[in-house]
Amino acid sequence: VRGCEQVEAIEYYTKLEQKLKEDYKREKEKVNEKPLGMAFVTFHNETITAIILKDFNVCKCQGCTCRGEPRASSCSESLHISNWTVSYAPDPQNIYWEHLSIRGFIWWLRCLVINVVLFILLFFLTTPAIII
Repeated sequence: VRGCEQVEAIEYYTKLEQKLKEDYKREKEKVNEKPLGMAFVTFHNETITAIILKDFNVCKCQGCTCRGEPRASSCSESLHISNWTVSYAPDPQNIYWEHLSIRGFIWWLRCLVINVVLFILLFFLTTPAIII
């Protein structure tokens, strides 16, 4: 029967593994071409984390950020660390990793469209016919 050829399991899964590795390599290259503009950094203990956070957020006074310069290193200028915003990240289980690549404008546009559609749908489905 055409389309139902018998194939050895080892051969089939070896080809499947190769295909998945190629797909992975292509996706990895695609990710490197389009950086997200953010990084997640982990430290060994809370003390080091607090020092780094304090160093980057030198002075915050009543909602106004009076940024001082963090300690300089040999790479500070090339990395433009004065433009960084440093904060504690949420627990990795609470992050929607697939949504990180969605930029601000597109995210707000999607949010607006979804909410408008939901409003219209719910308005007409929950309003009694006598009022309309």
